[in-house]
Formats: sequence, structure tokens, C-alpha cells
Amino acid sequence: MALIRRGKKWYFVKRVPKEFASFDTRKIVQTSLKTDSESEALRLVVDVEAALQNYWVALSMGSTDTERYKALVAVAAQKGHSYRPLKEIYKSGGVEDLLERLGSLSDDEVLDGVSLEAVAGKDKRPSVQLSALPEMFFDVEKTATLGKSADQLRRWKNPRIKAFANLVKVVGNKDINKISRDDALRFRDWWQDKILRDNVSANSANKDLSYINSTLKLVIDRERLEIENPFSGLKFKEIKKHRPPFSPAWIQKHFTVEGLVGLNAQARDILLTMINTGCRPSEICGLHADDIKLSADVAHIIIRGNALRALKTHSSERLVPLCGISLEAMRRNPSGFPNYAGRDKFSDTVNKFLRSNDLLETAGHSAYSLRHSFEDRMLALNVPDRLAADLMGHAVKRERYGVGPSLAQLADVVRRLSF
Repeated sequence: MALIRRGKKWYFVKRVPKEFASFDTRKIVQTSLKTDSESEALRLVVDVEAALQNYWVALSMGSTDTERYKALVAVAAQKGHSYRPLKEIYKSGGVEDLLERLGSLSDDEVLDGVSLEAVAGKDKRPSVQLSALPEMFFDVEKTATLGKSADQLRRWKNPRIKAFANLVKVVGNKDINKISRDDALRFRDWWQDKILRDNVSANSANKDLSYINSTLKLVIDRERLEIENPFSGLKFKEIKKHRPPFSPAWIQKHFTVEGLVGLNAQARDILLTMINTGCRPSEICGLHADDIKLSADVAHIIIRGNALRALKTHSSERLVPLCGISLEAMRRNPSGFPNYAGRDKFSDTVNKFLRSNDLLETAGHSAYSLRHSFEDRMLALNVPDRLAADLMGHAVKRERYGVGPSLAQLADVVRRLSF
């Protein structure tokens, strides 16, 4: 590889390696870097060479549609253009757009063929089947996985994979360009039959429709496909179920160390910690030893993201005082709950135990109802909204000002409502 100067402009020059000679008939590749600055040329040449290498590798791997397409996308990007098939270029921008693209090439690049194919959109987009869309979504949305544990990552991916498996079962593994509104309506009809026949909730159907809709929306945008998303506006009307809180009398009578005999110790203490903290089960299960401050002036736990789990929202990060039976439970577990850390089994284990032992106040209750009970007890004490939001990890509707309540102020509230 060499950088040479012709007149005022710098050029990238590279001989076609022997191993790629049978795929690329050019002996030498010459590309204008369109700059008279040597330092700028040295910066640009890295991407230019990488794009060329990608192109050669794609050709040597058999030149499948997908491999060749990716190579042309890389070359087009290096030239400052998004890759679009010729028909799309002409349809959206007309002859002017095509001429502008061709005008960005030097004479050598017009003759080299590869650059011409890339900016003029010689190849059509490769076929993308429905079953491939979840992985395309995951690849684009990599930042959404930051901070997630292996179990959280699995639970983040699986519903989308399941939704597309259901779609393929109903309409077949079609090319994304062939999916139609009729296919989308067939899929909705399939879910409607399940709701009526199998007593499945509309929420389950809406999850599938939402995952498919958002995935298609992202892929259509990122791949610059000129098609309409056929899955918009198909959700079923949901009847929202209110999760009832446990009454204070029920908690006092049943949720004690003695009342939960038969439930394993760690699950029992996670449940007891929920009572006077209002924390989500996953927040307690994912506590590190460093998050548990039992010897501080005000004993508390720190709810924050860590390697075991990501937080639901930014506002979920908070300090929560420990009082009463919740403090006792955490003293028995100063290093956290290793049997449940980073795993999704607490709710199933505890709810099954509560159900089997008649410890659910009604059929609509679950372990999570303890969080609602905590919030209701704050409401009964007329706790200010800002303090309640800080304890629950809720966002506030108005902008936050100041540093907020101190840990001692929060502890004063929790002591008044604790068991």
C-alpha cells in the first residue's frame, strides 16, 4: 500500500494481492482521497483500505448476494454515500442524484468498476427472511444490552425471537420485501382466535405485535427499504388488571419468619426485605455485598446497576433505608442472595409457595403486591410525592430541583410505616 501525490491531491495505491487476483481483474487499485493534506490522507487511508479488504474477502468467499452487498455498502460508505440499488436512487432522487454520485468519483474510480458499482447501486438488496430479523435487530441495538446480566439478556432477546417464530408459523418465512398488510392481518386473526379459544390475554398478543412492529420499523429504516411497515396499528384493546396490595393486617399475620416456614431462607428474606423497602424483587436479588450498608449511621441498601442486572429505569437508582423485619432479613444476608443473583427464578418460587400455602390474600395477589402495599402505606401517611418517588424509584413528572431528601429523612418515613 502506498500514498502518492498527484498534483495537489493524495491517492491511495495498492496492488491486488495474488490470492484475490482471480476475483478482481485489476492489477493496481488507485483511489483519490480528495484531500491535499497529508495528515488527513493518512487518516482517511485506514478506512479506504479496510473497505477494499472487505470487498476482496467477500469476493473470495464465493460472492454470495449478502457478502457482495455488504462489501459494496462498505465501499459506498467510504465514498461518502449510502448504498442504494440503482432503481431506488432513480426513484427517490432522479437523474440528478445519480449524476451527483457519479461526480464524486475520480476518472480512475469510474474505470475501476468497484467504486462505480458501489455508488451507482449495481446490485439489488439481498433477500432478508423474517427469521433473520431478530438477529439484525440485536446487532443494531447492541447498546441496549449494556449492563444486562446473562439472564436479563436472554429475557430481552427471547420474546422477540418467539414473536417472529409465531409469525413465520402463520405466514411462512417470507422475504421482508414481500411481507404485506394481508400477512399482518392474518397474524392478528391468528392471535384473535387464540384469545377467544384458549383464553389467552390480549396483552400476550400485543407483545408479539409490538416486537414485530418495532423490529420491522428499525430494519426498514436502517436498510433504507422503500416499503411500508404493515404491522402498525394492529394492537388489541387491553383490559388493564389492577394488582391489589396486601393489607397491613395480612402482612403482619402471615409474612414473618414463622409464617413462611417451608420457603427457603434466601427467598424468604428477599420477600421480607420487600415489605419495608418497596423494592422490586430483581433489585433485591441483584444486590452486591458493596450495595448493603448495615453498619452505616442509617442502615440502607444501594439500588444501582451492576454485573448481575441492569436497572429498569434511570430513576430506579436510589438509596433505601432498612427498618424493622426488612433490616433483620438483610442482617441475615450481609453479602446478598447468591442463589437468586442474576437469575429469574425468585417470583416463580415464591408465588408457587404462597399459592400452595394459601398465603395470597386473593387470587389477584402476588409477591409483587408487597411493593404496592408499601406505596399505599406511604399514601396513608400523606408522604410528599417527591419522597415517595425517591423511595419507590419512580420518575417525577416535573423537573427535579436540589439534592432531594437525605437518607435520614427517608429513614424517618420508612420507620413510621414499617412492620
